[in-house]
Amino acid sequence: MTITSNGWINSLAFAPSSKNLCYVTHDCELNFVDVSDPNNKKPKSEKLLHTGNPHFNCVFIDEDKLVACGYDKVPFLY
Repeated sequence: MTITSNGWINSLAFAPSSKNLCYVTHDCELNFVDVSDPNNKKPKSEKLLHTGNPHFNCVFIDEDKLVACGYDKVPFLY
């Protein structure tokens, strides 16, 4: 499985089940990818655009909640 990005990846995090991955990029994107099937060549993904400054770090706090923070100097819950 190969996952590509349009910008520098600042951080990535796996959900507690390891079925989902999120990576935050320097061009203010949050990319959520279903990595539950390693044989899937094109995994299901969802991209969100953060309208502020880039996130520098991210962590899942449970299976469907992610906290990201960065150059805005405040945490964001997704």
